[in-house]
Amino acid sequence: MYRYLLVDNDNTLMDFSAAEHAAIRETLHEAGLPEDDAACALYASINDAQWKALERGETTQDRLRVRRFELLLDALGRNGADGAALSRLYSERLGCHAELLPGAEELLAALRPWMKIAIVSNGVSEIQHARFSRSPLMQYADTVFISGEEGIAKPDPRVIRTVLERLGCEDPREAVFLGDSPTADIACAAAAGIDSILMSATKADDRARQTVASPEEARQLLMKQTVGFRPAVPEDGAACADIQRPYIEKTSVNFLYEPLTGAQFAEKIRSLTPRYPFIVAETPEGVAGFAYASALRPHDAYMWDTESSVYIREDLRGQGIGRMLYRRLLKLLDAQGFLNTYGCVTEPNEPSVALHRSLGFRMLGSFPSTGFKRGAWHGVSWLCRMPERYPECPEIPVSTDRIDMEELLS
Repeated sequence: MYRYLLVDNDNTLMDFSAAEHAAIRETLHEAGLPEDDAACALYASINDAQWKALERGETTQDRLRVRRFELLLDALGRNGADGAALSRLYSERLGCHAELLPGAEELLAALRPWMKIAIVSNGVSEIQHARFSRSPLMQYADTVFISGEEGIAKPDPRVIRTVLERLGCEDPREAVFLGDSPTADIACAAAAGIDSILMSATKADDRARQTVASPEEARQLLMKQTVGFRPAVPEDGAACADIQRPYIEKTSVNFLYEPLTGAQFAEKIRSLTPRYPFIVAETPEGVAGFAYASALRPHDAYMWDTESSVYIREDLRGQGIGRMLYRRLLKLLDAQGFLNTYGCVTEPNEPSVALHRSLGFRMLGSFPSTGFKRGAWHGVSWLCRMPERYPECPEIPVSTDRIDMEELLS
């Protein structure tokens, strides 16, 4: 499941092939040069070779912009003609073309409520800004990265690291890169350690997690793989009860014998909030999981301690939602001023213990044969996430309505 989308622009969102073809014809026409299909194909071949050289670090973007036209003029027998002037003319013409691929705007519009979006381009700064100003894409983007104004280009993994930082993404596993170029987009994602989706009807790349043929296919795929987070409300009670029920009826993970009803869960949400955080993970299909914190014990001196609980819908387990929920729950608890968060894990459950450890929990110990369920005695492991140093005079934790939950859940 993903929360952050990095998406290439040219030939992923915008129809660069059509824009380039139109712009080079207009450029050649205005310069009095041959503008037939052969001349356009010659430019496309030279241009592609220059961009591949840029990806390999063999040239710079400033040099590329002029060199491709110097080579074109040489190939057309116009040795000594001004390549820089032709480059400027081409930039002006290309900046006027911002045609989108079919389904590109629909892709971003559908994902915008669920994901933070960055458009990542290896293009020339002034050209891309001119094209963006003529398109509807900017209303969907949280940030735009254009290599021409950043000094680094795909497939350099620093591109993705920079963009993830701007998006506020702390866990690269929550991000995915959608692009059409194996050598730039997919290679960049692989080098940075994030998942990628190749958009191509003809190419393949084993490094890409999946392949789609169009923006519409990408929309359909990502709408099944995106997740958002929000505070729970009492109306989520029925969904939370349905999610927890299999844990109670089929496993010993939860020591209850009888599942809670939707009404009981609604009351649980009311009773815990806003003192403690109670959040849900939500996909376009509905609530996918929930997490909450509660008091460890009722006495005053325990007010800085909480016990955490996380549950995921049965058909969505193993897709990273639990980790995503838990990370956000802990961020909320930190912001509120809680110090110790305890996790109680029915034994044996190594995957849960590993998840807790990855989130900073330490194993405290085990209570053997603590609960009897499903015909057997079960021990429980207690883990705790604690600060490195404890304040001498800790401030009383605040309620969730005193913190920016929307920002912390993003």
